[in-house]
Amino acid sequence: MWHTFLQFNIGHPKNCQLSVTGKDVPDCSYGVFRPLLKRKFYFLATGICGLLLFLLGFPAVPAQAQMDPEDEPVLIGVFTPEEHAYIYHDQDVLPPLGHGFHVYREYQGEEVRLTDEPVFPASSGTDFRSLTGDLYPEIEAALEEASDAQEVFFHLRGNPFDRGLLAFTFPQVARALGMLYIDEDPVIGEAVRYRFEYVNQRGESTGHALSDELEIRPVDVQPPDITEIKRLGRDVSVRWEYPEPGGIDDDDIVIRFELYMRPETEDNFVRVTEESRLRLVDQTEFEYRFNVDPEIEAAEFTVEAIDITGKNRMIAEPIAVELLDEMQPNPVLEVYSTVVDGTVELTWPVSSDPGVAGYHVKRINAQTQDSTYLTTGLIDVSDPTFTDRTLEPGYHYHYFIIAESETGVRSELGNPAIENIIAVNYPDAPSGLQATINEEDRVIELGWQGIDHDTLFNTYVV
Repeated sequence: MWHTFLQFNIGHPKNCQLSVTGKDVPDCSYGVFRPLLKRKFYFLATGICGLLLFLLGFPAVPAQAQMDPEDEPVLIGVFTPEEHAYIYHDQDVLPPLGHGFHVYREYQGEEVRLTDEPVFPASSGTDFRSLTGDLYPEIEAALEEASDAQEVFFHLRGNPFDRGLLAFTFPQVARALGMLYIDEDPVIGEAVRYRFEYVNQRGESTGHALSDELEIRPVDVQPPDITEIKRLGRDVSVRWEYPEPGGIDDDDIVIRFELYMRPETEDNFVRVTEESRLRLVDQTEFEYRFNVDPEIEAAEFTVEAIDITGKNRMIAEPIAVELLDEMQPNPVLEVYSTVVDGTVELTWPVSSDPGVAGYHVKRINAQTQDSTYLTTGLIDVSDPTFTDRTLEPGYHYHYFIIAESETGVRSELGNPAIENIIAVNYPDAPSGLQATINEEDRVIELGWQGIDHDTLFNTYVV
């Protein structure tokens, strides 16, 4: 059973948007491929996808394909490990509804018909949905303007770009649309000519045929070269390299990549690519970024290159790494303070970093330069407040809020809140108090011994 590893968002005959995952995507051009020579692909595309940042949902990478009308349709043959030959064609205009084809193979001057009965591809949306099976719901969901199987079917029949993209990524689509024939007993290693002869509803030849000479031989797909694996907060980024299309014949048929991970506590690798990373024109460096459980401290990773048949696969040598977090949270720049009854109350905005687990409070004495963490545990990320009750009078204090990630990485110091705690030196009580009655003025006169005192204490209360 196939699973849809690739999400499409397709809506215009010359425009395809490919949904991707990860917080960033390397600059790239993206386009459908189209066979130009035997076992070669021709990529034509416009549009650049830059750095994409997102927290929720799946942003899209737009691109446009340019079809060269002078190119004649050709056939392409790919040998699979089951010793079958997948024979594709790239004809822009499909035959009329209800028409099918016979397939012939000519070898050493003798042509034989490989099909006992004509092959009739889907002639309706119902047929297409049945032939694509479990893959169909994903195709319909990707076509924004199509609301049922019939609309999906006619959209793909009339749109060479979208049709080619899906057909050369998923063989079920190619077979359902009549773009693929599987020769289960091919001639290996020698030149043969395949011919698709189109027939009408009655099985009679229409006079239209596609023919090309192919050499079917075992395929040697090269494995990807993993160049970097690193942890960035909640995410892990894996980078790899692969030759640009056109360099090595067998590698030209590679269309997508899958990434696998095996945590050190598990026995088996699991696929982590929710959507395949497509091979892109003029690109040799690839990246996939995904969310990982913070408790996973070490794991093995590997990347698999997959061809258009889905059968020829080559996996890179697994690489074991410790997942040490290299990403610091952003520093907290806004800290507010208020002196209340001999304490300092601090507040700050909640961090927008998704991987922040909580906060610490650091206090620096401006006169002595003593530095103290006032928190023993993390302050909850949703409750950004703290009260300092350990003040000494006469000092200037600088307060910093430090964000800490789920993996224990702390942010740099941001902007401080500054408070001056005034020193208050209480004087001794007055002494030598005397009282004298002044009978003439009918008053009592008080006197006492004066003392040295702080300038803040300028009056007495009797």
